[in-house]
Amino acid sequence: MPGISDKPPPEMIANRMTYYLGSNGDVSAIGRIEPGSSADFEKFLDGDGRSAKTVWLLSPGGSVPDAISMGRSVRKRGLNTMVANNGYCASSCPLVFAGGVQRVVGKHALIGVHQVSAIAKGTETWGDGISAAQQISARCVEYLVSMGVDPGSWIKAMQTPKERLYIFRSEELQSLKITTASAKT
Repeated sequence: MPGISDKPPPEMIANRMTYYLGSNGDVSAIGRIEPGSSADFEKFLDGDGRSAKTVWLLSPGGSVPDAISMGRSVRKRGLNTMVANNGYCASSCPLVFAGGVQRVVGKHALIGVHQVSAIAKGTETWGDGISAAQQISARCVEYLVSMGVDPGSWIKAMQTPKERLYIFRSEELQSLKITTASAKT
C-alpha cells in the first residue's frame, strides 16, 4: 500500500491523521481523526491531493463529526476508499470509509465500531450526555444511509461498549453494504 509499510510506527497511528499522496492517485490517511482533521483533509485534497483517486485508511478513529465530514468529502469528490490487507479502520474511521464510491478491504483487514460517547462540558447532566450521544448516533445512521450502507451496521456500534470494538466479519461487510467489492488479496 502506498505510504504505509507492513507495520507503520505506532506513533504514526497514535498521532493526528496525516495524508500522503502516492503514485496513481493513491492517498494514505494514517492516524487519529481529531477535531480539525476534516479541515486538514480538505486542505490536502485542494492542494497536493488534487489527483487523488483512492484513500487508503489506517486509523483508530476519533472525532465522529470530523469523520462524517471527511466521508462526505470523499463522496463529493468521487473517491474510493480502501483498507489494506492487515490494516484496520476502527471507531469513527468506518464513517470515512463509508464515503468511498467503491469501498474495499484487504483480506485480513479489520473494520470495527463501538458506541459513541459525548464529552460533558462541565454543566451538563448525565441525561444531557445521553441525549448528545443519541443525537450523534442519529447523525451517523442518517449519514450511513445516505452513503448506501445498511443502517443495521450502526446497531453493532450502539451495542458495543466504547471500551470494546465490534469487528465485522467479511460476510457482514458485504451483507451490510459496508464494502462494495471483495478484496482480491
